[in-house]
Amino acid sequence: LVTGLAVVVTITTYAVFAQQFLGYGQPQLSATQSGGAAVALLMQLLLLPRLMSAIGEARSCAAGLVVLAAALASSARVRTLPLHALLFLAARAGLAVAETANVALTARHSRPAERGPNLAYLQ
Repeated sequence: LVTGLAVVVTITTYAVFAQQFLGYGQPQLSATQSGGAAVALLMQLLLLPRLMSAIGEARSCAAGLVVLAAALASSARVRTLPLHALLFLAARAGLAVAETANVALTARHSRPAERGPNLAYLQ
């Protein structure tokens, strides 16, 4: 539930924040969110498999949530570029780790008959 909510809150709340406090219009929001998606993809392909092998799914999920929270809280306070953009990208990286590790945890701990519905609930 936390990671699913984090996805919605991170993307929508940041869009409102960026419009209100940074003066972003649609082109800047699109570029920012596309950059965040690219960072998430890179995290899921390059770092996450090694991270989960090293510390496990639960610790990976917790670490992702900590990075997400710290980066989002910091990006609300730091509004100068490029530091603000780097903090936003770090938040999206943390979100990618937490969300994907949560899927792995759900798949691992669900009984076979419940696995499909449980994974669907994460959407």
